[in-house]
Amino acid sequence: MSLSGATTPERPAATKMPAPSRILGLLLVGLLPLYPLVPRFPLLGPFGTDDLIPLLVAGACVLPLLRRRVWRWRLPLLWMLGLFVSIATVAAMATATSGIGVLTAVVRVPARFALYAVLFAAVQFCLDGRGRRRLLVALSLVAVFEGAVGVGAYLFKVQAPGQMGMLHYPAEQMPIDGRARVQGTFGGAVPHGHPFLNRANFYSAYLVVGLGALAALLERRRTRAVVAVGAAFVMGGILVSFTRMSLMAAVTMGLTLLLLQRRTWRWVVAAALAVTLAVVVVPALRARFSDFNTDRLQQWRLAARVIAAHPALGVGDGRYLEEAYRLSDGIVVPEVQTPHNSVLYAMASYGVPAGLALMGVYVCALWLALVAWRRRRDAVRVALVATVVAFIGHDFTNNLFFIPEVALVWWLLVAACSGED
Repeated sequence: MSLSGATTPERPAATKMPAPSRILGLLLVGLLPLYPLVPRFPLLGPFGTDDLIPLLVAGACVLPLLRRRVWRWRLPLLWMLGLFVSIATVAAMATATSGIGVLTAVVRVPARFALYAVLFAAVQFCLDGRGRRRLLVALSLVAVFEGAVGVGAYLFKVQAPGQMGMLHYPAEQMPIDGRARVQGTFGGAVPHGHPFLNRANFYSAYLVVGLGALAALLERRRTRAVVAVGAAFVMGGILVSFTRMSLMAAVTMGLTLLLLQRRTWRWVVAAALAVTLAVVVVPALRARFSDFNTDRLQQWRLAARVIAAHPALGVGDGRYLEEAYRLSDGIVVPEVQTPHNSVLYAMASYGVPAGLALMGVYVCALWLALVAWRRRRDAVRVALVATVVAFIGHDFTNNLFFIPEVALVWWLLVAACSGED
């Protein structure tokens, strides 16, 4: 049996779905990709306005998945994700200080990861090959729209209500010191005590995943020109967000695509030189790459101290910043007080076992991508491997698994690309 479960004889026929699956397909393909377009404003506890769409779609997926007995499908990625959810739930409950605290701690992260598992399974087992391709098209269209919004906001200096569009950073304000960055529609409410809403990193990381969705559509020659134009808008959005790590992740994805497609070394060198030229020529990018005030090594050292102090269960949900400040003696820390590494953040918040389980999710995702690619070396599987490699590398310098707008779209893309037609 393949890792994707595609050879299981119980899988429903791909040619015609029953009526409930048509409705579910409409929700998965027509509604769920719009999730990143919704600004985040507080709604109830840890939930925001942007959570309404995935909660609605996941609720509609539960019964069809139970009917398909999805728990009987041997998919290591889902089982490893379930292990992480279980460990994080136990740790969150054990470190909570009140009944409400227990509910909030479980809902904030473990329940959200369980939501990813439900939606991943729904795409794998409730959509046929045509439905998954339509999902890739929908994800691509939304990413192109986001990229176009970002490029337009930068060219016309637009800052929309809710801190959407272009965001002007105050002088001496990290991470870009008085310059402007673009964050598309990734706006929302400014948290209490913060001078502005810094979501440009999330915006650019989402666009990197969007590049992977576009790359999966390169199989048909008649659409390659359209895909190239869309990719230009998405790449433009990444550039005007002035996010170093997202640009490096996009380069990693591009180089992986070229290598897997067996392009000559000249293509690889040309791509690397083009990005280097952009970094040298564009002043804001040059400033970002020469600024070491947000050095990841400092953040990782601080996270290591927090982990060493709380190895078994972590500090608990939402208490990392408080503990990091307490242990930061002698470490010059930047203003953004997160580990910028999902594994370290999981270990610090929920204990070392949770971090190891999350690393297991990395391994299973990469293994699933490689198996799918070896089974069929088409554009979809090449894009799958490139996206997984770029995301994992990017996640080691950011907390992407804990950013819903980025993580959810990545899970949808992996499910859509790894399924069997």
